[in-house]
Amino acid sequence: MVDLLPDIDGLRELWGGSVFQCPYCHGWEVQDRRFGYLASTVEAIEFALLLRGWSPDMMLFTDG
Repeated sequence: MVDLLPDIDGLRELWGGSVFQCPYCHGWEVQDRRFGYLASTVEAIEFALLLRGWSPDMMLFTDG
């Protein structure tokens, strides 16, 4: 398995420390804390509504 990261400045340095690929795998660690979600497609935006179950303080990033 290979993680293909989006071309965002500084992302690679944060990967695995404060940036994660899977809220199911890492959501417990950030529950009730502020976090953001990068939705690169319209379909992925709908998933952000589900993530509000982990934290009411969530920011959605759409990459433009």
